[in-house]
Amino acid sequence: MSSLQVLIDQKAALESEIARTLKDAEDRKKALEEQIAKQRADEITQGRAEINRVMQKYNLSPEEALGIAKAPQQKKALVGKRSGYLSEIRQYYSGRAA
Repeated sequence: MSSLQVLIDQKAALESEIARTLKDAEDRKKALEEQIAKQRADEITQGRAEINRVMQKYNLSPEEALGIAKAPQQKKALVGKRSGYLSEIRQYYSGRAA
């Protein structure tokens, strides 16, 4: 065999090995993605079960549970209303003093 033919054969072997390695890497990537998706689904299921246990323990309806979660937002709204109320009081007394 000529040296050119040997080089062509080596190139073909390397290309074949590269293709096989890329396919293996792609297969591993898909397997990892599936594993991650399964773990996320398991965590979501466990989280929902924990929420249901807490709701049952404290006899909460879903609306009450959501209301508890929204409580900090409502607190912020009350702060805004109070500052408006204070500004009205200031306007009243500053206008009265004049």
